[in-house]
Amino acid sequence: LHQAISERQQYPDSALEQHQTGTTKISFTLFSDGHIEQANISQSSGSNTLDIAALAAVQATHIDPSIAKSVRPSKLFMIDIVFS
Repeated sequence: LHQAISERQQYPDSALEQHQTGTTKISFTLFSDGHIEQANISQSSGSNTLDIAALAAVQATHIDPSIAKSVRPSKLFMIDIVFS
């Protein structure tokens, strides 16, 4: 799950230029067909730019249904998205 989200994670250029780092906690619901809904920022990194990028990474992720099938019908997750 974390790997799939990491593959969608992009460090914003503006945050890199400003040497911004941080960790955003994102909560979301994963469904057994692999789609994600209700993604929200649970704890800010302190940078709006990083928070938006973290949320976008989760929202862009779709988990392979063969992996997600164990979460019937759905499961709430919380994950740290780290920018360093």
